[in-house]
Amino acid sequence: MNQQNLILARNFLLKWFIVSFILFLAISISYVFAKDYGAEMMFRLYRIEPLYYYKTAFILFGLVKFFLLFFVLSPAIALHWLIKAQKGE
Repeated sequence: MNQQNLILARNFLLKWFIVSFILFLAISISYVFAKDYGAEMMFRLYRIEPLYYYKTAFILFGLVKFFLLFFVLSPAIALHWLIKAQKGE
């Protein structure tokens, strides 16, 4: 790949991470303030016990963080280092 494609891919991944992280923070904050309401709604609509709702939400937030760090941010950092190494040559 040429330098421009590497820079484009890196910038895309970094912007994707920033937007996703902001959305993740917004969802996390809304979950903290409305988790009891959400658990009550899930119980009324789908008969899911609040304990299972809390566990599922906790696992989901963990998976989102894992995805953002290892599948979005890590390749962006690797591309950044690759671009710096190519510019140094």
